[in-house]
Amino acid sequence: MITEKPPAHTPSRLTRVACSTVSARIALQANTRRLEITNIAAQQMMIQFGNSAVVAAIPAAGASVNGGYLLPAIAGAKAFLDAPTDATHVAFILGASTGDAFVSESAD
Repeated sequence: MITEKPPAHTPSRLTRVACSTVSARIALQANTRRLEITNIAAQQMMIQFGNSAVVAAIPAAGASVNGGYLLPAIAGAKAFLDAPTDATHVAFILGASTGDAFVSESAD
């Protein structure tokens, strides 16, 4: 079995984000370079970086995610993402229902 070692990640802040079928966003710390995002809900989750007006949307089946990241509908699914240098916020939305995401930010 091949396993991939996750990138270095020394968290500076951990945030719980209440998610639903309506886009929710949080501001990133000024020095955030990498995020570890854990989808606690067993629902598909779309993550989108942007400014204070960023909105996440679940793409239609077969459509492009347009620079966002789509986590599978698996409780506990994780993503290690590099924050774009111009991003000040990150937005989340679930494909159905409600649930939580945990966002761990780091300057690593």
